[in-house]
Amino acid sequence: MLLMLRPSISTSPAERLLLVERHLVSRHFADSPVPRTVGVDAEERLSVMVNEEDHLRIQTIMPGFRLPDAFERARDFDRTLESTVDFAFSSRWGYLTACPTNVGCGVRSEEHTSELQSRQYLVCRLLLEKK
Repeated sequence: MLLMLRPSISTSPAERLLLVERHLVSRHFADSPVPRTVGVDAEERLSVMVNEEDHLRIQTIMPGFRLPDAFERARDFDRTLESTVDFAFSSRWGYLTACPTNVGCGVRSEEHTSELQSRQYLVCRLLLEKK
C-alpha cells in the first residue's frame, strides 16, 4: 500500500528536503512549482512520482547489491498499474515518454555505494592486483 503525498502543495520545504535526502523523490521533483504527487510504501523501498521528468516514475531502492530484487518490485507494481491504466506505447518506439531519452523500454538502473564501500573495493582490488 502506498502513502500518497503532495510535495509541491501540502508539504513544507523541510519535508520535501527529507524526501530528497531519503532518495524517495528527485531534487527536480521536490523543487518544482508544478503540482505533483508521490506515493511511498511503508518500508520506503518503493516510490511512485507523478509529474516528474516523465509522467510517471516508479523507483525502488534496496540495500546491498540487490538489483534483481529492486527490478522485480518495480515490475510487479508496474504490472498492477498497467492492468488499470493504459500507457502510451508504440510498436516501433516502445513506451512513449515526456523525455525523449527515456523512450523505449522505460527502464534505467543505477547502483549507488557509499564512499566507504567504494574505498574498500578499491583497496581489495589493488591488493589482489599486487599478488
